[in-house]
Amino acid sequence: MNKRTVFGLPITPIHLVHELAGSSFCLSYATRNRLGQQLGWAIDLVADDGILLLDNGAFSAWRQGHELDIPGFVRWCADIMAVCPQAVAVVPDVIDGDEAANDEMLVDFVGHQLEQDVYLPGDRTMAVWHMHEPIDRLLRLIEGGYYFVAIGSSGEYAKIGTPQWHHRIREALGAIDEFCAGSDGAYVRPWIHMMRAQSELHRYGFDSADSCSVAVNHCRYKHEGAGHVTRYAGRISGRVNNSCSGIERPALESPAIITELATGGISC
Repeated sequence: MNKRTVFGLPITPIHLVHELAGSSFCLSYATRNRLGQQLGWAIDLVADDGILLLDNGAFSAWRQGHELDIPGFVRWCADIMAVCPQAVAVVPDVIDGDEAANDEMLVDFVGHQLEQDVYLPGDRTMAVWHMHEPIDRLLRLIEGGYYFVAIGSSGEYAKIGTPQWHHRIREALGAIDEFCAGSDGAYVRPWIHMMRAQSELHRYGFDSADSCSVAVNHCRYKHEGAGHVTRYAGRISGRVNNSCSGIERPALESPAIITELATGGISC
């Protein structure tokens, strides 16, 4: 399979984003005001077969005790998705909520679009399953037709890399494979994105995972001289690339190709 190493932005100084050309990126609504020119540059620099993840900023809002601005997030996503076929919007979620609260958020997200007469393509939205929620909800997201599903560390599984965390991940991925294999072709495995756990991307069959490690820690490598960001990112993505074949799974395509398929731009 192929895997995408997703680099969180913004990075400072802002011009350093050009050293990540041809990568996948994550932009958060919570830090949109700090992006500046990097927003346009990220759209230009994202790989043709990559992903430009538009994070709703729920985690930051939850941590800071702020209310999530869903109408604003909808408008922000619509503007970006209109010009970037690789862009995928993460449906707003309730970080410490139960399955009922997060199911309701899926419906509300569509309602906010209707209220503003804004359309975000359903095949380019990413639903979130929190690890403390029942596995059944994860499978219901697949039944619901989501091309993209994110996994978020939460509850007793909030700390990445613990024995409990690894056990839960294996349980979740195993359940997905069993469900899809037993559906007689009715359901295919969606694109699985692991939120903020890029350090584990080489261990598991995630399709992508994000981290702000390069943006936050690149200064530690400035002593290496020009191109230090490219080399640092390359060490991370190299480990990931060595863990997979690099061949796309037959049932999965990049967001850009999914968009073309949905609009009739590619014949199968």
